[in-house]
Amino acid sequence: MNLFSIGFGLTSIFVLVYYVVRAPAPYVIGQSLVSAEINLGILQLKPITLFMYLSFLSYTLGLSSPISKQRLLGIGEQKFESLYVVAWFMVLVSGFEVLYQIVLWSASLTVQGLQNPDIIVNWWPANPYAINVVFASKLIVLIFGVSCFSVDYMRRVRNTRERMRDRMLPVPGDRGTFRT
Repeated sequence: MNLFSIGFGLTSIFVLVYYVVRAPAPYVIGQSLVSAEINLGILQLKPITLFMYLSFLSYTLGLSSPISKQRLLGIGEQKFESLYVVAWFMVLVSGFEVLYQIVLWSASLTVQGLQNPDIIVNWWPANPYAINVVFASKLIVLIFGVSCFSVDYMRRVRNTRERMRDRMLPVPGDRGTFRT
């Protein structure tokens, strides 16, 4: 799992850096990752889409590795609960951003009268560079997906911790306490 996670992560970073470095002037943040196409035989993807998929696989495979599971099982109850709250907070924040991007994209298509959603940019709030809306939307969906996976993953780890306590096995990081 760790090797796949590292491989997907490095590949996603390579895709990001390769297409950002190739960006021509005038610079629109994310435009080069939306306007290009990568042909993978039966699939043809935008670089930002490939980055999104590879990043998600890297994160989820890394978190699902035995090393990560042991680390989460080994942290104290207070730290674990804090991470769980942070994961839910990220679902809340990124969920709102997903809805915001949908509204922004729809409004921009209507106001700008464009046929191609890949060229919609957002200058608000007074950014020195415009931001491509498709690029921003895919990053937000990636963060939302990672957040949802994190909540589910932590729920599964919590269930494992509770099963360990029910069997009177010491939970790593709980300093030898048992449930009675």
